[in-house]
Amino acid sequence: MKKLALISLVFCLFVPALFAVNDDGSASVPGKKFLPANYSNGERGSLTTIFAQNNGYRGNMFDMEPITTLTEVTAIDVNVDPAGLTTEVDVWHRADTCVGHDLSPVGWDLLGHGTGVAAGVDNPTFIDLAGNGVVFPAGGTYGTYVDITNYPSPGINYTNATGPQTYANAELSATCYYGKGDPPFTGSTFATRVWNGTIYYNAGPPPPLLVNP
Repeated sequence: MKKLALISLVFCLFVPALFAVNDDGSASVPGKKFLPANYSNGERGSLTTIFAQNNGYRGNMFDMEPITTLTEVTAIDVNVDPAGLTTEVDVWHRADTCVGHDLSPVGWDLLGHGTGVAAGVDNPTFIDLAGNGVVFPAGGTYGTYVDITNYPSPGINYTNATGPQTYANAELSATCYYGKGDPPFTGSTFATRVWNGTIYYNAGPPPPLLVNP
């Protein structure tokens, strides 16, 4: 009987989350996670958060903190649906945290606009951003805003959390803060929501060793 009661308690606590209402009104992890780096010496690298949505709306905000200078963010993956739809994405950035800057476009610059074909729930949809030329020097904090410009078809998927979630490898960390509503910037902000995606980047070589002759 005790075992049955425990199973019932777990069922009551977790199953209702599967039927939660998304931030946009439609029906529908805490901890610091370190992921292995997959490149070295200036070759392309990537950092993935998670693909485990239980909510969604129009966009996400998070902070990038490069440990090694990123010479360019070349692409991202996003979690969008319905599958098969053209996906239009704007990626914005700013020279400090997104925290406290989630409701105004002031101080934000467009990193790039890209398109892709939605791969469906919890599958990566690739968005090409190559050629933007924006450098993210090591040691800084850079607010990042991923916005689906042709929302609501498709919409972005993200994950509820009890606090900011940080994902990192040896070259880059990303701390996820907000889900964003419609319209961009001035739409509702929802905390805390984990962006589901991958950042693809090029990283510069180590700075040259200065030797006094």
